[in-house]
Amino acid sequence: MVNFWYIIWVNWYIIRIYISLRNMCCPDIIPQASVQRQALAEKFLYCAKLAGSCERVISRDRSREWHYIILCTHGSIILDFEDRTVTVEKGFLNLSNAVFPSRIRMGKKFGGYIVGIEFELFLDTLRGRGGIPIDYGRGFRHLDFVSNLPSEKLRMLEKDCRGILSSLENTDHYMAKERSYAHCFILLTDIIDAMWTMRESIPPVHEGSDHGDEIVRQFMREASKNIEKEFQVAFYAEKLFVSKQHLSDLVLRKTDHTIGNVLATFRYERCLRMVKDPRMTLQQIASQMSFPDPSAFGKFFKRHNGMSPARYRRMHGIG
Repeated sequence: MVNFWYIIWVNWYIIRIYISLRNMCCPDIIPQASVQRQALAEKFLYCAKLAGSCERVISRDRSREWHYIILCTHGSIILDFEDRTVTVEKGFLNLSNAVFPSRIRMGKKFGGYIVGIEFELFLDTLRGRGGIPIDYGRGFRHLDFVSNLPSEKLRMLEKDCRGILSSLENTDHYMAKERSYAHCFILLTDIIDAMWTMRESIPPVHEGSDHGDEIVRQFMREASKNIEKEFQVAFYAEKLFVSKQHLSDLVLRKTDHTIGNVLATFRYERCLRMVKDPRMTLQQIASQMSFPDPSAFGKFFKRHNGMSPARYRRMHGIG
């Protein structure tokens, strides 16, 4: 009797795990009958190899949790949206919370992959926090699909998907999650390369006034946060994944000040705040603001204020 109930419990537990994984992997998007192989890093990354015909009416929208990329290597895939029908052959589709179909159809000769990326991770990557410049990310997010890719581009994307799937399956790797993310990042960059090749409508890199505004805003935030230790343009350009020249041009165009003057102003204002604090010595301020010595700090302060920090303190009764 004990063995009987134990077997029942084990079977129930296995069924629960299967249903949970199935729902987390591709709920209401791809029927499991079309899945040949699949692997999942929970709440992070999913990949499956697909083959065969199927049709799915999508009743629930899970796109706020995942961003999906469907790669069609053989045959065709048809997606019905509210306002249009899209057919892709030898290409890929982007499916997110902004663009999601009500029905998906695959022909009997269909073959390909689906990759699901946790949505916030996907957005962070395209915002420039994961290594992809935000200029490219905007083009990615606003492009629904690309069809009839050149064979070498298609093979490249297929190789990327195989890499993700194999990496997800290799759970014994010491840095399995980081390794899977690396393969995912390669896929995103190769998709951007394919888009750049195929579509003239993608915004050229670093163009667009709203992009420039966002880059300058990010620069201002980073400068405010890091100015005590970092005051070279190269640091901020690398942080924002843009060239030094482009960042300098943007700041000048948006603020009417050179980027050097903007950084110097940030640095001086931080110095002035510390000089007004009687608890800090001038030597401590020089050290915290990364000057080589108090003399260099004094010259910098006098250049911007007109008087030395010591005289400023005497004039204002500080300390």
